Amino acid sequence: MTENCCETTSATTMLLPCSGSSNVGQLANRAAVELTAEGFGKIFCFAGIGGRLSGFVQSAKDAESVIVINSCEIGRGTATLQAARVPLPHHRHMVVTECVGNRDCRRPGT
Repeated sequence: MTENCCETTSATTMLLPCSGSSNVGQLANRAAVELTAEGFGKIFCFAGIGGRLSGFVQSAKDAESVIVINSCEIGRGTATLQAARVPLPHHRHMVVTECVGNRDCRRPGT
């Protein structure tokens, strides 16, 4: 697990799981934790962005790459970034319920 979920650099791939309260939400969080452990990116505090805390929002805007792992097709994670006015063009979004059983969804960015 990351030592500090709130530190990032522009060269870091920021992983933002929309964990929700369901089983697929827990899968989104688990995926982000495992990707962080594997060194693919770094899990980051999504609540800070949702709460519009300036440092968190700025970190998301400054990140070279942001991967939102939405737990379902509703896309609350993506909507949270949009509401915080984080530009989305160079960021990726995954939906856990679309990836179950789909080998192409196993690693974002591949």
